[in-house]
Amino acid sequence: MREPCTPFGFPQFTGAILLVHGCVHFLAWPLTGKVERVIFEAHSEDLREGAMNFAELLESRIVRFQHSRQREDEAIASISDRIAEELEKESLVRHLRPTSRTKADLESQGMTRTLAS
Repeated sequence: MREPCTPFGFPQFTGAILLVHGCVHFLAWPLTGKVERVIFEAHSEDLREGAMNFAELLESRIVRFQHSRQREDEAIASISDRIAEELEKESLVRHLRPTSRTKADLESQGMTRTLAS
């Protein structure tokens, strides 16, 4: 006898249980196997991504989110490096501006030829 269809949103509900109670408590729950089966069956075959059971489905989702997080971490590190480079360039420009003004002042007074000689 097949269990009745689960209402839409049941996987999100059980995900909330995981977050509230923690994975360790959830895994020790006596109905874990039934809940896993219901969650697995609530996903259409297209959404199962070739998984044959709940554990495989969970693993594929975990790996996908880990890869996504790794890409986001790398993007943040890259942006951080670019910001640091821009700040360093701005600092260099601030130090060079007084030097260029001094040179312009010397040129206006005709002193650069004397210094260059």
